[in-house]
Amino acid sequence: MKLLALKFRISALMPILALAFVMYNCDGGNNVEQQIDENMEDQEVVDEFNKAKQVFYSLPSPIETAMLLKRAGAKFNPQFLNKVENLANYTTNRSMALNLGV
Repeated sequence: MKLLALKFRISALMPILALAFVMYNCDGGNNVEQQIDENMEDQEVVDEFNKAKQVFYSLPSPIETAMLLKRAGAKFNPQFLNKVENLANYTTNRSMALNLGV
């Protein structure tokens, strides 16, 4: 008896779900305009990515930086190093990154 009632509920819900699916996917003919807008947004994203890529690739790699320092004749001077006692001053990610750059 319960199985028959369950089958009846499922069969009653199927047309409602199908109608909801159809209504959800109908956009009233604005699909072409929406695709054009999405393509323009995609192009803007691609342009922004390419700009970021140019900035990233324009930075010298660590090996290139080391070679530039070597060619410039820079010598290692331990007096320029940041003291270990200053470790407690660098608690945030930003300050640690800046210290790494120093």
